[in-house]
Amino acid sequence: MRLTFIPKSDSLHLSPNRIVKDGLLLSGLMTGLILIVARVNPDILSRGEVDEKTKKQRALFFIPSLSFLFGIPLLSTILLRKQNNGKLSFANAFLNAYSIGVLVNLFDLLVLDYLLVLIWKPGFIKSLAKEADPMYSSYLFHFKAFLRGMVITLVPSLVAAVFGRNYKRQVQRID
Repeated sequence: MRLTFIPKSDSLHLSPNRIVKDGLLLSGLMTGLILIVARVNPDILSRGEVDEKTKKQRALFFIPSLSFLFGIPLLSTILLRKQNNGKLSFANAFLNAYSIGVLVNLFDLLVLDYLLVLIWKPGFIKSLAKEADPMYSSYLFHFKAFLRGMVITLVPSLVAAVFGRNYKRQVQRID
């Protein structure tokens, strides 16, 4: 499959296999993190006012979230560059990172939001939903969040493209 806006020589640098694997890895890490947080203190995920303890826990949740959201696309871009013998255009680096973000957003929308929250509704989700805002039961709410996620994904993708494409491993020579 060749994307029409990428020159033929550059399209060889993209790896759909890498995008799918790294996208599923990031989806799994974020899902696991969210499930752990939902078990420890569901208020961390709420949109309303919370106490000081929950604010501190929210900050702790934010650190691994950002690490995953920036780190996995960056690592994927570095590995893609290595896979292509050190050659990778900015467009391909960005497309690689952004495609990972798109897969994560699709996984979140289709599996977590639609399938898990709106259709299946396991026990721990039902107990969270009782205290949650009724808007979480709306398909439109989750779709709007998906669209916001597509825009937000631009930032980590640009960072991954810039740093991943220009990454030069410094090897110290010992004589």
